[in-house]
Amino acid sequence: MFKVAIFHNSLKNNADMCALQVVDILHNHGIEVFADVERTDFYKNKPYIHFGNFLSVAKSCDVVIAIGGDGTILQCAKYIIGSDTQLLGINTGRLGFMASVELSQLDALNRLPLREYNVIPRMLLKVSLSDGSTFEALNDVSIVRQYSKIFDFSINLGKVHIGSYRADGVIFSTPTGSTAYSLSAGGPIIEPDAQCIEMVLVSPHFLGTRPMIFSPNKILTFSHSCLDGDIYFSVDGNTPINLAKDVSITIEKSQHSINIIDMMDNTFYVSLNEKLNKIKL
Repeated sequence: MFKVAIFHNSLKNNADMCALQVVDILHNHGIEVFADVERTDFYKNKPYIHFGNFLSVAKSCDVVIAIGGDGTILQCAKYIIGSDTQLLGINTGRLGFMASVELSQLDALNRLPLREYNVIPRMLLKVSLSDGSTFEALNDVSIVRQYSKIFDFSINLGKVHIGSYRADGVIFSTPTGSTAYSLSAGGPIIEPDAQCIEMVLVSPHFLGTRPMIFSPNKILTFSHSCLDGDIYFSVDGNTPINLAKDVSITIEKSQHSINIIDMMDNTFYVSLNEKLNKIKL
């Protein structure tokens, strides 16, 4: 039987309502529905739902549906890294670049068990600290100084010194993350199925500095010499982690990828144009 796990963000407008509609649609089409055991009370009137630890549940399902915004999709993605589970985003937030279904398009879920959709593998970044810690990013890793203070840092490409910079920070992103923080910092938009690593400086103190694109087989290393102990890095927008002076960060393509479902068969350009036009000043 086709299995789907539900992951939704109750802090997003209409996400609770959407989740209740989605599980009914799935159940009515003979799909086995799963959710986190912590959601038992929320789904107490849905006796057909199976509950369990979400990490185990997600990796055992054919599809995980993330309901909310792009942040919700990023949080959900970490549960399926290293598995064949596919990820479908339903947008109830503002932009939702990574979501292929809007709240008004839930009828598209009828095609799930028939597998009538496209799947786009999205590359991840492997983020390794010289102290042994490792992380994986679907969007980006950003490295900044607290309170947006400027600082000096260096970037190496293998053994080659790329440059020494003075800026508020730096963002390394995947093509998926090119429409996130790096876009706001002046980076280019990259097709989500491309394979490359993007580097964008945050408010560089030199007008000649521009974003750079690296081949996916390159290994980049960030290091700094700030003595104040107020340098932080964040992976996919998660809680910032303090970076000690003597700890460097290596960024490279991960061996894993995330299979994102394109349910509506929209081209990237059409979707991007529609979502950007939603922004109102």
